[in-house]
Amino acid sequence: IDEQELRAVESSPTGRVEQDAGADESRLDELRAKAHRYEVRLLGTLGEFRSLDREFGSLLAAGTLDLDVIRLAMESRAQLIEFFEARDTLGACVLDHSGLQTLPITTTSRARELQRRLASRLARYGQTRAVDGSSAEEDLRPTADSLLGELSRELLEPILPLLKGEHLIVVPHGPLHYLPFHALRADDGYLLDRFTVSYAPSSSVFALSRMKPSPPTE
Repeated sequence: IDEQELRAVESSPTGRVEQDAGADESRLDELRAKAHRYEVRLLGTLGEFRSLDREFGSLLAAGTLDLDVIRLAMESRAQLIEFFEARDTLGACVLDHSGLQTLPITTTSRARELQRRLASRLARYGQTRAVDGSSAEEDLRPTADSLLGELSRELLEPILPLLKGEHLIVVPHGPLHYLPFHALRADDGYLLDRFTVSYAPSSSVFALSRMKPSPPTE
């Protein structure tokens, strides 16, 4: 399947079928048949990728891994924090080798608003710095620290008593993907002052990447 055909798939002929309700029935049948052919060819191409690229295939087929499998991929002093959303409630799962704890922490709307304000402030800083030079940084620090402090109170303080390890693996959710968790306030400093921090798109992807064999060295 080439690039032109992929673009045709992305344009979704099946989606246009409903919009063309007034079109001739034979034209609709033609569109349905064409969409089906693209789907079959796309599935065939994905199947070829699975056989040619074992890593790609494992990610497609992985689904959700068991907690014990994820723990095996974690170092002994590491903890994994995965955020999730239920309605407008944002929660966090804290996983380590001793157990799993889950708790609600804040509302999704509150987290999204704070993230939006921080992103807006950082964007203005970038624009101002190009004009005013280093003086813009002095103006940014208090505002950024204030917003990071608010985010810490909403996202970090509820789970901070559970964090006993040395390394944190953060799995964000929704608007949290845009947040620098390592820069959140923790006690008298930043989270990065207390822990090393890494990020993963999901706990399963984290475990799969950790279990991936290292390439042979020359």
